[in-house]
This record gives sequence, structure tokens and C-alpha cells, in this order.
Amino acid sequence: MDTKNNIGGYSTPMPAKTWRTVKVAGLAGLPDDGSVGAVSVVATVADISGQGQLFGRPDADTKYTLMGIYGGEQQQNTSFSSVLAVGADGTIQVYAETSARLILDVQGYYTANTDGTAPGGFVPLNGKRVADTRSGTGFPQAQLTTGKSAVLQVTGTAGVPAGASAVIVNLVAMNATSNVGFLTPYPTGAARPANSFNYAGGTITTMQAQVQLSADGKITVYNANSTMDLAIDVQGYFTATGGSGAVFTPGSGRIFDTRATGNTILAGNETRAVDVAGQVGVPVMGSGINSVVLTLTASAANGSGWGRVWANGTSEPDTASLRYDNGTIRSNTITVPVGANGKISLHNIGNGATNFIIDVQGWYANPQAPTISCPSPYLAGSWATAVPSADIMCTVVTPTESSSGQQLAVTLDGDLDSLNDLSESGTTTTSVAVPAHGGVHTISVEVDTASGAFIAANIYSFGLGDWSLKSLTPTPADGAETNTDGSLSVAPADDTFGPDAQFHYVITSDADGSNLVADSDWVAGDFPIPATALAPGHTYFWSVSVRGTSGGSTTVKTVTSPTWSFVASTAPTAAISCPSPYQDGSWQYDALDAPVTCTVTAPPAYTDAANLSVALDGNDVGSQPLSLGDPTQMTVTIPAGAAAHSIIATTSIDATNASTDATFAFGSGLWSNADYVPSIKDGGASADIAPTLFVDTDGAPFSDDVELQYTVSANKDGSGVVVQSDWSSHPLSVESGTLTTGRTYFWHAEARGPLNDGSTIADVTTPTWSFTATTDSDLITGATTQDTTNSSQTESTQASAASSCPSWLFIGVRGTNEKAGSGKSRWGHGWTSGGYGEMEQVARKLRNDVRATVESLNYPASWSGSVGPVYWNSEAKGQANLISEVNAVAKSCSSTKIWIGGHSQGAQVVEDTLASRKFSKTAQANFRGGVLAGNPTYRWGEYVDAPGNGGLNGKLYPWHHSVDFLKAKNNKGKKVTQVRSYCFPNDLFCQTLGTSLPVHNSYKNEPTPSNEEKWLRQFA
Repeated sequence: MDTKNNIGGYSTPMPAKTWRTVKVAGLAGLPDDGSVGAVSVVATVADISGQGQLFGRPDADTKYTLMGIYGGEQQQNTSFSSVLAVGADGTIQVYAETSARLILDVQGYYTANTDGTAPGGFVPLNGKRVADTRSGTGFPQAQLTTGKSAVLQVTGTAGVPAGASAVIVNLVAMNATSNVGFLTPYPTGAARPANSFNYAGGTITTMQAQVQLSADGKITVYNANSTMDLAIDVQGYFTATGGSGAVFTPGSGRIFDTRATGNTILAGNETRAVDVAGQVGVPVMGSGINSVVLTLTASAANGSGWGRVWANGTSEPDTASLRYDNGTIRSNTITVPVGANGKISLHNIGNGATNFIIDVQGWYANPQAPTISCPSPYLAGSWATAVPSADIMCTVVTPTESSSGQQLAVTLDGDLDSLNDLSESGTTTTSVAVPAHGGVHTISVEVDTASGAFIAANIYSFGLGDWSLKSLTPTPADGAETNTDGSLSVAPADDTFGPDAQFHYVITSDADGSNLVADSDWVAGDFPIPATALAPGHTYFWSVSVRGTSGGSTTVKTVTSPTWSFVASTAPTAAISCPSPYQDGSWQYDALDAPVTCTVTAPPAYTDAANLSVALDGNDVGSQPLSLGDPTQMTVTIPAGAAAHSIIATTSIDATNASTDATFAFGSGLWSNADYVPSIKDGGASADIAPTLFVDTDGAPFSDDVELQYTVSANKDGSGVVVQSDWSSHPLSVESGTLTTGRTYFWHAEARGPLNDGSTIADVTTPTWSFTATTDSDLITGATTQDTTNSSQTESTQASAASSCPSWLFIGVRGTNEKAGSGKSRWGHGWTSGGYGEMEQVARKLRNDVRATVESLNYPASWSGSVGPVYWNSEAKGQANLISEVNAVAKSCSSTKIWIGGHSQGAQVVEDTLASRKFSKTAQANFRGGVLAGNPTYRWGEYVDAPGNGGLNGKLYPWHHSVDFLKAKNNKGKKVTQVRSYCFPNDLFCQTLGTSLPVHNSYKNEPTPSNEEKWLRQFA
């Protein structure tokens, strides 16, 4: 920034007492990816109208810090360095008390989670003079004249090791002339940068600088515009890449002021201890804090002198922190170690009493890893073959937080055990109950900042039991009728196989092991049942051999199971046919002018406990039992008109829930000829001050590649555009603060893209609609749930409804193209029967086990074969209906606790709804947990992840919205995330490289529903 040369967006001097915002991210070598947490700058103040103070802050919501005082020497140019936190938008804000030219030069930056001025961390030193032109120390014994440079070897002196990447130094400029000069320090051998430190004429000036070192550990200092002596004191260094060292946290606040009530001026040659740790946000000792960055200010009225600061309890160094002259106010940024007692020492080196003020800019702290301990004999790395009868209680002790808002995440055996807020005044102790069960148990702990950046971690593992001595339990159970879409697996009783275990499965058609059907060879886990090699209804026999190390031994052991049996259960695949020209996947230019009848034919089943059910466009057409000997037929009538149609024929086996879907899709008509339906009824209320606007069709849907542009205007003629979207397939999400409550707005959309049959490109503009911006969600929920306008009847109905409110409500949100439900819920946006999709099993469990009321969400759950307007409009409707349903429940049943679960598109609906934070206050308080399965916007590595998830992001990951912020205490008193997300490896949609649709549709299979129920019920 230079306010004289229009660098940084300003070409006029800093106005007095006015904040200015300066972009730093993406400039001067700083990245623009959100990783910059703080920036180190040199501030030079020139053309000064009067002495003043310069302040800085990251944004208007954060407390400011004193960067320095300028104009103390006859309003000469003044330079000082400062470290400022950077705002989320990559900017800083600065404020000058008087009008002046301001120049900001970047020295370096700190990343959001680690020190980034140099590749490594910071190591403080207690101050050491390494150069002085007056004595010939470090430099030749000669003054620096204008245009001259001096080279200083830094590494190998004052405790700075070879390989250090940068240093923090204090430059002491002793100017014998009246000219204002400037110094530029930089790594030797590099090009001299433009930044500079201005020093006053005829006096001594102290200035802190952060300087990168050359490969051989040197710096060069260039002098201009004056002749002067130069001394340099080292205050600390940054380690090399990958080296240990402290990380930086920006801060602000005043910790010392001799002018304040209760304090006294610092007498000549007096030394005083100053409390730092635990003051104005600086963490207490034990947190890893080792040094602080301070603005040291002297207000001198009784003569000239020096201020010297060092770690209390250590020897006083021979350095200068600040030079002051009689009748002046001087400041300098200093970096100083903190004593073991959390204090620093301040020495007034002068004959006259002087006032000193100390302000915090930030601090450095070494990341302190938590310690983990378990009772004997369960030491880290040990193995106990005897499994105890009770859980093993282990303890995690985490040091005091080094910055506010830090959190400890404890993971037990790959599953989140607890989230713990750290203390700013002492250690935090957390208990972990390790289950009394065989296998390797691992406790992992991680400390993160308030923004989620990593600080420190630790891990502790030990083993229990010996699986080679345990009986083996088969899945499926011996003799069970088994869905051939499943797998064969085995587990040791009350134990766990080790990570090196291998399995060899054999399936035969005879009990004596003859007539081999399948041989897995040695595999690392379950064995998928080879359905094509099995005949439905037939009995098969199987066994497995297991090999691997066990009980802590390095010897490989082999165990062979008994022979078990299962009955193969497979649902036959139905066939769907429609008259020509309506073929599967076809699209007709003209709309249907008469209904079309299609036929579904299912082959005989191996059992009479089997069914055929048919759905048209997500709605049940009917069902009937499958015949043992003859094919079963049903007909489906497609209504006349333009639309996309989908027929799903499902055959199922009662005993195993085995099912097979057959699908058939075709369409007719063109989206360009359809009527357009606005997401907010014309003339209606938005019920949301930040609404989502989209347009649907009443007829042929938008084709996949159609893009829309939405425009919201203040006037019906389209003038006064308030917001306009880019061209995309997404709805328009109006940002908060754009609309004014109570005002009427006008909107329309323009759609362009290929017609449904691919014949040509169309460009259509919808009619213009209006809505009134409101925040009252009851304008929607009330109109939907109440059919009477009589106020006394309404009050009576509400009172009656409240008396019959359920204690628990589960709302299931089905996935794409899963069958719709039926029966309107009492709150208007759900179904009372069916419509759960993959969430049906967990809904059934909650209803049976805790007598919860269960319903499914009424929304389209549609797409057109790819992710286009049809999908995004469906997902937006799902969000709107879920918000309305939950808020309506909270209004009429304020004590009803709510669980929500969703699969596939439904999981995205649930996640986006929760992330939007649009529930009412009562609804937010009553939300007790959510489960997501196969979410296409899945993001790997979040707290919400279930153990065993795939290690990739979802195919729609760019539209992911995190819900990690939703946390609550469970019934064990531990704080955990309220949402659990399941995404199996190779899932077609929630894994970027996934290829399996059967995996995507397998979340209804055990043990997932039981795990989902367990997760939700921990908040009961």
C-alpha cells in the first residue's frame, strides 16, 4: 500500500480517524487461497500533519491493536513493523489518528495453522547484539554512508543455528546528520526489495524487522539518504522446513501502562516485572507459549534513554528494545521470550522517570501434544491375551489452550469418541472407555484451532485377546435364508481379527464338500456371494480358513471353521414393455394425445412369499404376490400429456428383503412449450428473507443441459435489478441482506438449451412474478397445515394437537427416484406411510424401540439422468419442505424432539438444510441428531464421518456444506457431532471414483440401520 502512488487502491493520504481496508492476500507473494492467517508488515508514515498513533485490525468485528506511534521527531518519516491478523476476505484494516501518507510493505505472512513467514516455526532468544559499526562487531568499524550496504553473518552467532530460514532483529539506527534516512534489510545475494525502514535525523531510532536469511545464513543491510552507525540485536529465528518451533497467534490488548490507576511511572534505571501470560487473551503458562510480540511505547518528559525488555528470571542482555528522546513519544515492535513465571522484565535505562506502555500484537507457542495413559498392564504397544471383564478407563490430559476456541477431538478405534473445549486456565482431562473386547485398540487425539486448523496430535495403541483361540461366528447365520446380493464373513467371538488376517472361502452344493461352486482363494475380508452361480431356493454349504498373527505373537496362525449352510435367496427380475414407439430411454417430440398402457411381467419365484410392486413416477401403482409356477403380470397406464415418465418394477422376497428393480423411462413433449411454475407463488410471501428461487415446468421437464439465469428487480418493468444469477442449472440463492423485509420484488428467469428430443436449441423467458420479502415461515406452514379460517376453531385445533404431540419424531428423506409415500402428515410437508427409501429400516427401528413417530418428507427426489435443473430444483424443494415441516413441528409441538435421516439426494437435502441454519430457535433446540447415507456432496475427513468410510470426496463435492458445527452432549456426557455420515467405498455417487450402484443402495442392509439408530439414540 502507498497512499501517494495509488498502490492498494488509495491515492489520497490517510484521513484522520478513519479506517481503510487493504487487500493483502494474493499480493506481494501472499497466497490467495484462504491460508493466510496473519501478515507481518513494515508501516512507514510520511508527510505527517501531526503526531499520532497507527492502529490495525483484521475486520470491524475484531479488537484493534496498536501498530506504532509516528511523528515524534519534528514529524519526520517514521517506520515500524507490526503483525496483524488477516480477515476471512484476505484484507486488513488500518487507522491513523492524523492525516498522513501511509506505506505498507510486506515482510512475510503466517498461515492459518502454522507459522508461514518462514517454512518452519519460531524459536525466541533473549536478545543478543550481533552487529555494531561503532565497535566493529559483525560489521566493519565504519559508519554506513548513503548508498552503502553491509553484510552480516547471522547463523552461527547468538544461538542462531545453521539452516535457520529467517530472523527477527532490532535495527538501531544512530543518525549523526539531520537527514531522514532509510534501511533495507534482505537476504544476501537476493535482489534488494522496495520496502524500507525510515529513521529520523539527528537522533537514534529502533525498528524491528523480520528478515529472510540467505542459504549460507547472511543478511545484507542497505542504507540510503544519510550517514549513520548501525547496531543489530537478534530476538529470535525461524527454523528450516520441517523443523520444530513455535507457531504464531495474532492478538490485541494492553498489558501494561505506567499511567494507569494503581501504577507508577518507571523511575530512572528502574527494572519492573510485567505479567504477560494470562493477560488480555495471552494464554497462561503450560500452554506452550514461549514469546510475545509487543508494541513498546515510551513517553519521555524527563530526559533521553533506552528501554530494554527480556524474559523475567533470566540474565539481562546487552540489547536495546527502544530508544526515546526527551519530550518525545516513541514506539517499537519487539519480540521477547516469556519467563517461566509468565513475566517479562522492563528496564528504563535513563536518569529520568519515564512512562512506558505495552500492547500485545500476538504470541508464539510450541504446539503441546496431549498425553494419553491407560492402567497397567495396558501400556502403549503392549498386548494382553486375557480380555478384562470390564471396560478399560484411559485418560487424556491436554495442556492449556494456546489460543481461544481450541478443541480436542478424541477418536477410539477409528470412531469419534468426544469433542472437548480446552481450558484457558489449566489442563483438560478427558476419560476414554476402551471396550473389553479382543483386538487392537487405538486412541487418537488431535488439538485443532477454533477454525479447525491442526495444532498437535498423539496416538496410543494396545492389544487384547487371541482370536485364534475363539470360536468363529458366521454371517449369514448357519441355515439362514440369505440374500445373494450380500457377502460371506466370519468373526471371532468377543474378539477381532488383526489387520493382516486373510480368509479363504469355499462354497459347495453338498455337505461333504463335493461339487465346488465357488472358491475365493485368499482374500483380505468378506467374500461377495457369487449370485450368478447359485440357484434361488437351493441350499449351499460353506467354510472358511483364516490365517494371520494373533494374541500379539509374530507367528502366523491358521484356523479352519466348521461347515455351515445357507439358502440362496434371489428376487427374479421383471420385464417392462410399452407399445412402439415408446422405447426405454426414448423421447417423443409430441406430447401424448392419449393414455399409453405398458406391461410388467415377472417370472416365477422360488417361494410363494414373494411380491411384485410397481411404481409410476415415484408413486405406487399396486402390488401382488408372485406365482410359484407362472409369470405374474401387471399393467401401468401412462397419462396423456407432456412429461417424463419412469416405471420401476420391484420383485422382493419376504424372508430376506432381497429385491431386484427393473426400470423403464421415456418422455414426450418439449420444455419450451410447458407452463412455468415459480418456487414462490405469484404475489405470495417469501417466508425467508434470503429465499431460494427456481422455476419448474408443468409438463416436459428441462433437459439436462438447460441453463437458467434468474433476475430479481425492484420494479415490474425489470428496472432496478437487485440481483441476477450467472447462467447455470442451479436455483438462485439470494444472499442475506439483499432484500428488505416487507418490500415487493419482481422476478423472472430466462432458460436456454437443447430441447428434450435434442432437435434444436431453445431460448425462453418466463413470465414475471412478484413476491413480498418476509421472514415469517408461518405464512407458508400455516396455509398448508390449517384448512379453516375460523380463529376459535384454529386455536382449539392447535390446543388439541399440542396435547397429542409425540415425544420423538423421525423424518426420513428418500434418495433419488425412490418411491414416494402417501398420507399427509399433520404438519403438511411429510407422508405418514412409505416414502422412506433406504431410511425405512432405521425408521422402523426407532418406531419399535423408542415408540417414535415416523414420517417421510414429501419432495420430488427426482433427476433426469444427470445433474441438471431437474435435480437441483428437486433438492431445493426438499430443503424448503424440510425447513417448513420442522419449523411447523416446533411451533405446534414445542417439546417434540426431532431426528432426521437422508439417503443419496435426501442426504444432500438434510445436510444443506442443517447447514443453512434456517430452523426456528425452538426447532434448533429440539433437533437431536441426523444421519446421512451416500451423500453425493460428501467430504472425506470431517468429524461427522463414520468409521470405514471411503477415502474420497463425493461426485458433487464442490457443493458440500459442512455440518461439523452441530455438536451436543450425548447420554454419556461427552460432546460429539450430532450428525453421522456414511459413505461406503466404491459408492457410485459419494465417492469420486466409485462405480457401484448396488453399494450406493446398500445402506438399508445391516449393520448400518442399527449403527444409525445407535448414533441417534445417544441424544435421547
